[in-house]
Amino acid sequence: MDLTASTNTLNFGNVGVLTRSAPLSVTLTNVSNVPIALTSISIGGVADYADFAQRNNCPNVLLANATCTVQIVFTPTRLLKSTGSVLLVRFTTADSPLTVSLLGNGVKSANNAVPYITQPLVPATMVPGASTTPSLQISGTGFTSHSVVRWNGKNRATTFVSKRALTAALLASDVSSSTTAAVTVANPTPGGGVSNAVFLPVTSSTPLSVSRQDWPVGNNPSALVAADFNQDGNVDLAVANTGLNTVSILLGNGDGTFPSGATLNTGDSPSAIAAGDFNGDGRVDLIVANTADSTLTIFTGDGKGGFTPAPLISAIGATDVVSIVVADFDGDGRLDLAVANQSVSTISIFLGNGDATFRITSTPALKLNRPSAISVGDFNGDGVPDLAIANRAGNTITIAQGRGDGTFTGLGGTIITGAAPASIGIADFNGDGFQDLAVANKGSNSISIFPGNGNGTFKNAISYSAGAAPNAIAIGDLNGDGFLDLVTANGGSDSISVLLGTGGGSFQAQTIFSTNSGPQSLVIADFNRNGKLDVAVPDSAVSSVSVLSQ
Repeated sequence: MDLTASTNTLNFGNVGVLTRSAPLSVTLTNVSNVPIALTSISIGGVADYADFAQRNNCPNVLLANATCTVQIVFTPTRLLKSTGSVLLVRFTTADSPLTVSLLGNGVKSANNAVPYITQPLVPATMVPGASTTPSLQISGTGFTSHSVVRWNGKNRATTFVSKRALTAALLASDVSSSTTAAVTVANPTPGGGVSNAVFLPVTSSTPLSVSRQDWPVGNNPSALVAADFNQDGNVDLAVANTGLNTVSILLGNGDGTFPSGATLNTGDSPSAIAAGDFNGDGRVDLIVANTADSTLTIFTGDGKGGFTPAPLISAIGATDVVSIVVADFDGDGRLDLAVANQSVSTISIFLGNGDATFRITSTPALKLNRPSAISVGDFNGDGVPDLAIANRAGNTITIAQGRGDGTFTGLGGTIITGAAPASIGIADFNGDGFQDLAVANKGSNSISIFPGNGNGTFKNAISYSAGAAPNAIAIGDLNGDGFLDLVTANGGSDSISVLLGTGGGSFQAQTIFSTNSGPQSLVIADFNRNGKLDVAVPDSAVSSVSVLSQ
């Protein structure tokens, strides 16, 4: 052999997924008496060779008895044992090529997770003017001993209870007057990040009364998401316009009004939208599922209300995407996606790279039947995000239990619902510490409440009447009495139904409020900053958003 390597094998051992290893080196030596032309130095293999990268200081011609060095790093993109990759050095003698085996194991990242808050906060509402320093209990997933609860972005003294529970000491000034706070949890680096926001009203209990104002958007609006896009403390809206292939940005003034903002171009027939910080810059980004061309559109936020489109994601293995949720499913500090593919009866998991790009990693082996919605919770109390999937044609909910590595199992089984379940809300309605389900059944004009057992299973349903064809359901304490309430968007009766909670997991009969024509989904937030939660729904038949303010 005219050209030799200092080792036949480089073993990188265990490296966290999406974590770059320390470099390992190979020294190449020309042991002949004549120069050798090096024609190429590359990484090859069967499947995962792209997880390795090399750089070198080798010349085009390596002189007799001379040496050069190749440095290699390993960045696994998934949990794997990589054994089929090699460093290939090609040169101009009969002994070419020279190979060095590359080994390594992709393991669960040691990063902190992006936390996720589940409802309710305890208490779910606070009365203004408290005489003592109030305390807040937060439940969710991915908490660490270094997690910090934030009140409108400001850190509050936090006590770690478990990876599922935190308590926070608030300031008297936090609840001195009527307001609504955005409560989040932040985990430190490595990894880490800020959780989803849960709105906590500071208000006195009052009878429910709303006034409606409609705001123009694009053609056939079907989905929307609420967040603070320009970091001014007011809640904004992003509305997916299915008929126009756009997203309308409505920047809130904080008084319940919304001047028109930017219009973003999407793929074909955007039907679902979600928000999160996908590139770790502390600003809200958007992701849109485009049903007709099976793509996902990412928009990175600038923190001023503007958005820039990232490269379109081809949803490989996904077709007719109708629902999307955001959470850190593999606990690596990067937000991931789960999407429901209605026409092929699957879900797809996209793991985040932390730079607003994603990679499809699995299609869990679940028995689904035209899934219409997907939601995140922790149903078995292990501190790992699980999924609940509504099967429109099967009249069931499938529970997919998370393993904490971005994969899911169907061990949670299925639950029988009303006809054509269309949306799932998740919260602990009866105060037993277990997550429950609230399902809007579009085909039977009803809501099914399934109390959780805390082990991934659920008790039999308690049913309530809703308006005609409830398309969506959302959860919040609208009347400020400390109990979570339910709201549905009723596409068949141009209305929302509000079912006020009475405690213990029970609800009053519905109260109906009119919207414009064809409400498709809804969000709950305090748009006028008076401490009372409001409702916004997209009116698909008249190209507007109805805001019902208290």
